Amino acid sequence: MFSRRTDCETDMDPPGYHALSAATTVDEIVRVTREYLRRTRRELADVPDDCRPRRLRGPRDIERWADRLDQASRNQRPLSDEQTGVDRLASHFLIASLRMRQLGASPA
Repeated sequence: MFSRRTDCETDMDPPGYHALSAATTVDEIVRVTREYLRRTRRELADVPDDCRPRRLRGPRDIERWADRLDQASRNQRPLSDEQTGVDRLASHFLIASLRMRQLGASPA
């Protein structure tokens, strides 16, 4: 779904960012987020189990994980200035949550 990099994409763009930005439905956002989790499984192997979403059923899970990962990322911040796997997950879920709100969706 977001395996190919576009001309405007840079290394600074989170994986899946453009797919989330282009999504026109909540179902698309959920699909993109599921794909992100599948594609980054190995890369994010260092993420603690309690910060690793296992199953994503729908928009409510995106909202729940956005909040949970944001808090975990904030708690880790004093430990390191480098971006961690938790930071990357939090970024994706926060962007997905924001995009759902832009579409006028509330968690179902």
